[in-house]
Amino acid sequence: MTQTFLCPECGSENLMNYQFCVECGTRLAAGTQQSTKTCSNCGTPNDPKYKFCGACGSELVEETKGSPKECSSCGAENPPAYEFCGECGAKFGIDCPNCGAIVPPDSRYCPSCAYLCGEGRYDAEQ
Repeated sequence: MTQTFLCPECGSENLMNYQFCVECGTRLAAGTQQSTKTCSNCGTPNDPKYKFCGACGSELVEETKGSPKECSSCGAENPPAYEFCGECGAKFGIDCPNCGAIVPPDSRYCPSCAYLCGEGRYDAEQ
């Protein structure tokens, strides 16, 4: 399915990756400039004004900037969205799906609620 949007100047339909309107030539804020709200359940980008994901129906939660992550292996400071350390490549902990606490990569259970969800559970099964 091809995604399109309307030109704010003339109302003509344009493809999402177009930077100029095909009818009037107005510069468009499409493509990389347009902000989206990514679904935390399925990863689908959605319009920022949507409250629910169009692909899976999950509620879209406002993303917060958050505080930087400090790598436990090398001590480097990383942006909150990083899954791996930008300095040494170490994997950060995951969020517990039961309570939301951070689970260290080598743990099998959440340290807050004892839910079996950590990456360490795979090491024990081998």
